[in-house]
Amino acid sequence: MRKVVQMIDKKVLSIVIVLAIVAVLVLAIGLIAPSMSGPSNSSFSVLFDKMTTKTNDTNTMVIQNGTYKAGDTIQVTDKIVAISSHGSQTSLYFLYQGSKWVNEDDGTTFNVMTDDGYIQVAGAVFHIHMGTDLSIAFDVGDTITIQTEVGSSGGYLVLGHDWALAVV
Repeated sequence: MRKVVQMIDKKVLSIVIVLAIVAVLVLAIGLIAPSMSGPSNSSFSVLFDKMTTKTNDTNTMVIQNGTYKAGDTIQVTDKIVAISSHGSQTSLYFLYQGSKWVNEDDGTTFNVMTDDGYIQVAGAVFHIHMGTDLSIAFDVGDTITIQTEVGSSGGYLVLGHDWALAVV
């Protein structure tokens, strides 16, 4: 009888160990997979890759005609790579991970036109200014969803310069 109990104990222990290993592998894959995947469908990289160059300026991107119209809201969900606060304002830094505007010779540097200037992408890094202090609620590595309205400038459809937290 004792041998039977020992055999059952060994089998149960073996099953528990196998299940624990499987659980650890599933958890590890779940944590690693999102960081290894490309940009999300609503990331800045995807948005920028849908843009086109401004006429006579191959380094300045504008919204492609027919994609949006003035007044539309654009939501972006992306991972914060750096954050800085200055009083009641926050600068959120993001990384362009797209493929359309990559320049391997000179570095990935371009401008995205807004209704009052540009988002300057330098070495694939860029930042967005927010009118509130978000450093308490968000940190590097967090994913954030923000939004702006489509504006116009010089006859082009462009991103708005006012970004706000999106209500998801």
